Amino acid sequence: MKRLLYICLVAGALVAAGCRRTLPVAPPYEGLAGTYSYTAYDSSGIAVVSGWFELAPKDSVQFTGEWHFKEVAKSHPVGPQIGDGELIGGIDGDAMWISLNPQWRDNNVFLHGTLEGTTYSGQWVWSTFAGPTTGGEFTAMKKSE
Repeated sequence: MKRLLYICLVAGALVAAGCRRTLPVAPPYEGLAGTYSYTAYDSSGIAVVSGWFELAPKDSVQFTGEWHFKEVAKSHPVGPQIGDGELIGGIDGDAMWISLNPQWRDNNVFLHGTLEGTTYSGQWVWSTFAGPTTGGEFTAMKKSE
């Protein structure tokens, strides 16, 4: 009985010590924060939007920021990714996503892709209540600081 009590006390002490110790949470992508030059392409590969956005980590999996884009070709509808705005985004494993108009439920542009080194690339989608309206590919390169 004394042995069981001793084992329970030791186990309880180890659990309590482990609960007090918190391990640092490292972002999956070191150096995510910064300014990125952005180019969106239509489905045939023609550049339709260019500009820049800035990312600021909120925690290890979420970030906020701002964007400043202009239309460079009228070959393709691009949705509400012209002008300036605030963004939110997140990281889920190897995937990264950005919502360019987080305050809107309808008429939003989403960027879905991966960050490899200093390049974030993937697909952009203009989404409305009817669903995906149009899209294409994008590339964003982190600018040197």
